[in-house]
Amino acid sequence: MWLDGTSGPNPGSVPPGNERLLTLAAGEPDPEAAPAGSAGGPSPASTNPGTRPFPAALVRGRFAWAGVDGRDTNVLARLARHPAEYERLLEENGRILRRQLVYLEPTTAVLAQRALARGEPLRSLTLPGLDGTEVPVEVDRLEWDAAGEGGAVIGHVAGQPGSLVTVAFYRGREAFTVLSPDTGIFLQGHPREPGQVWVTSFDPETYLPLPCGEPIRTNP
Repeated sequence: MWLDGTSGPNPGSVPPGNERLLTLAAGEPDPEAAPAGSAGGPSPASTNPGTRPFPAALVRGRFAWAGVDGRDTNVLARLARHPAEYERLLEENGRILRRQLVYLEPTTAVLAQRALARGEPLRSLTLPGLDGTEVPVEVDRLEWDAAGEGGAVIGHVAGQPGSLVTVAFYRGREAFTVLSPDTGIFLQGHPREPGQVWVTSFDPETYLPLPCGEPIRTNP
């Protein structure tokens, strides 16, 4: 299903396995989420959309990196929006290398809208890595949903034609995946509040494509 709930653009425009990321970027209910306040984790975070729950330790360009360890359980308890998200992040701790909260201003959607207003294609953008690093992206294709409120970018890391970059965005939220074997960059950006993403680095030897749900999973 596409971001606006329609059948979406041309088949194959969104790589398989990104369906849950598209759902979360759209701000729709997480199909894996438990009711707020249920057992198994903390109460949902009280952070209002658009606020910064932790101060930025580093600002560069349109990104600001929070100065906290995104794998720390106290940080997760504060930032998790519902118990199921806390449990998911906690379980994921054992399968990832790093996790960091990054603030985006402007978002990818705003960059795409500005290009559209100028009557120009979106040719390039940058995505956040960890600790102030940035990933330059060459855009191969940009598609919008029927309402023009969300869309998807398909591209590759600049100078790395064998890599793959996907970005899904909707109303300020966005999610992304960067797979670049030749440069050793493997990143997953999970949406939080508008203008905020969890940036996670992972080892491709312990993650594989998943037909549905999250785009990566642990090896048996």
